[in-house]
Amino acid sequence: MHPNKYKQNENIRPESLLKTITSVTPMLLMVLGIVGIALKFFYGNGLFGQAFSYLFQSIQSMLLIPLILFALWLLNRWISTPSKTKKKELQPPDVYHGASRHLLCFPANNDWWPLKQIKHNRLI
Repeated sequence: MHPNKYKQNENIRPESLLKTITSVTPMLLMVLGIVGIALKFFYGNGLFGQAFSYLFQSIQSMLLIPLILFALWLLNRWISTPSKTKKKELQPPDVYHGASRHLLCFPANNDWWPLKQIKHNRLI
């Protein structure tokens, strides 16, 4: 290791308190917003609670459940389908194809191997 490796960091000063506060404030506001949205959605009578109470209110509205599940399934298929315009990339070759037989028959350390007679999957 070079003896003056950290010499270049000698004149670096820590950030001021004002810069630290101005950088932490947006993060705290973001966390506060996420907590507020979570409370709005998941609180006792939040948006999800109101939606589920509407769905299970009558038999006619319960018929929407399969339709919603089908729409979610279609959305999943649409999002997870690869783009047709994207050029198909070559897959890397399978590195381990056929190597397991060699690993089983020819281990790196033959001293402990009990079946030294096995060679090319045949007994000698």
